Amino acid sequence: MSIEEARKLLREDFDDQEIEVYLYLLKKKDFDAKDIAKALNIDEEIASRIINAFLEKGLVIASSAKNRFKCLHPRMGLTNIYKIWEQKALRDKNIGPAEYRKKRAKIELLVRMLSNVYEQ
Repeated sequence: MSIEEARKLLREDFDDQEIEVYLYLLKKKDFDAKDIAKALNIDEEIASRIINAFLEKGLVIASSAKNRFKCLHPRMGLTNIYKIWEQKALRDKNIGPAEYRKKRAKIELLVRMLSNVYEQ
């Protein structure tokens, strides 16, 4: 599986800029908004907003160092994405069992694909 295939699967939960940031963070692991802004040539304010969105989604956690963050392993981070989706689906009560299986399978595939990126 390629990174391009991972990008396609991630588009359901992220916009293109968030995908690029997430793929960067999987390699960087420890970062702040300045690191992201410099590496990806984006505004630091945009990088901060993305970090905050990733905090809410459970993809990153705050580091013990001031204003620094750590990227979670894809197994943890993407499971958090699934759990948030699942809670919303349960509240809305408009998702059938097949849709749950499809979403879970997609998350598992992404975990397998992106674990290699994280662990390198």
